[in-house]
Amino acid sequence: MKFKLLPVILIAAISIVLFSCKKEAKVNNSNIVPVNDSIYLHKIYTLYDSGTGLDTLYIITYSYDNLHRLSGGAAVVNNGAGYVPYGSLEVYYNGNDTLPVQMISYSGSTTYTDTVISFHTYDAAGNKIKDSIIKSSLHQAVYSLKNTAVNYSYAPGKIYGYSIENDLFPVPAQLIIKDTASLDANNNIIDDIRYNVTGTTEDLSLISNFTFDDHPGPYMKVNALRTLRQFPEASNILNISFNNPVTENYNKLLPTPENINSTITYQYNANDFPYVADMIYNGTLYRYVYAYTSL
Repeated sequence: MKFKLLPVILIAAISIVLFSCKKEAKVNNSNIVPVNDSIYLHKIYTLYDSGTGLDTLYIITYSYDNLHRLSGGAAVVNNGAGYVPYGSLEVYYNGNDTLPVQMISYSGSTTYTDTVISFHTYDAAGNKIKDSIIKSSLHQAVYSLKNTAVNYSYAPGKIYGYSIENDLFPVPAQLIIKDTASLDANNNIIDDIRYNVTGTTEDLSLISNFTFDDHPGPYMKVNALRTLRQFPEASNILNISFNNPVTENYNKLLPTPENINSTITYQYNANDFPYVADMIYNGTLYRYVYAYTSL
């Protein structure tokens, strides 16, 4: 099974807003005081056990600007003969604001390329209220184009999403999705109920549930945390969150029923951030190793 890991990490941010525009960060777990400043996520190593031991699949590297804002990312993949470029991310801001207004991600191999351009809109409190996304792809010499608009609304302990995805080329089609997600006290998504909408008919398509530890997640100090966060997908693997997920369950009903479960255990560094995460995903081990840097 091959995960769509990179596009999620790179465009799902690289898939939250800890910072309001030009304001102090409002960070959950703010009682955590690191013993040094090496708290900004720098690299993620993804390892996979194919039965012969753990092999490194991807290495993702993040970069920051002089305002400590996420400015980009780059990924390489192990193709069996060595590491080759696999994807990149560019992040853009208005002036000195700390909320990204545009992201561009690229990913690809010898058989396909994907380009995703996203625009992000926020309310006065720094909550994301809209994503506008354009995706162009070339897979096996077949070109495709789609656009997606996701609107977000909020209530105490809830995030609501309404997504319209339009396939523009080569075959026009439309998919409308409604999400209702519940939040815990630290603003993590603990469950999500998704419906596919056709006219006045709503079909339940996905139910997901999560539990979390009480340690800060690796993206906690990334200014674009809420911008990067999306509603959970069964292929997202370790959705970006404020704390670290320890169990994930996806009950996928449409288009093909499937139940996906994972459990994750962590090792933490002196700053209380995870530096190793071992995920058992439907019986298969994936390991994530996190490296941090000072800014």
